[in-house]
Amino acid sequence: MANVKNGALQSAIDNAAVGETLVLTSDIILTNRINVSNVVTIDLNGYTIDRNLDKPVSNGYIMYIGEGLVTITDTSEEGNGKITGGNNTGDGGAIFMDNGAFGLPTEGGNLIIKGGNITGNHSDYRGGAIYSEAPFTSITVYDVKITDNTAKYGGAVALTSTSDAHFYSGDISGNSATKYGGAFYCYDGGDVVVDGSTVVSNNTAPYGGCAYIGIQGEL
Repeated sequence: MANVKNGALQSAIDNAAVGETLVLTSDIILTNRINVSNVVTIDLNGYTIDRNLDKPVSNGYIMYIGEGLVTITDTSEEGNGKITGGNNTGDGGAIFMDNGAFGLPTEGGNLIIKGGNITGNHSDYRGGAIYSEAPFTSITVYDVKITDNTAKYGGAVALTSTSDAHFYSGDISGNSATKYGGAFYCYDGGDVVVDGSTVVSNNTAPYGGCAYIGIQGEL
């Protein structure tokens, strides 16, 4: 386990041992995206990771997951940890998942999120909070608030290329898309599973206020 303060998150990820937990000890203000290509846990610990962008820029998302296996947690008692401020001209406002990490064992696939908030992010295209085009990989989300994110397609989450996402006991509310899928946009085999204890409300879009399911997508 390693403690991480502002300005040191990318280097801590790059130097982490396999499966190591990195615990934030202050808010993190980013000037560039975080790149992850290893197996690591990031504990928000009640703090904020903020890209702090007030207009869309290229690669303006917060975290890029290539072949890494990432767990994001918030072990703080209040659960106030937050990922915010992403503002991207392309896909993915907060988290962009690119390629699957085939052959590496983990619960739930490439990305596991347990607790905390993903809020106030924007993509000009797909996935205001999370976008995945990683084939045959999955996102597993437990007790996370995904709120007030925006995109053209999938205000909260957009999935393509047979990627899938499972949501348990969270709150997906107040997200919006300017075209399709206020909360979810699934296309080309992307699948979303939402359990009965997850609140999905007040998400808006001209077509599919809650979800838009395109070719081979599934909800």
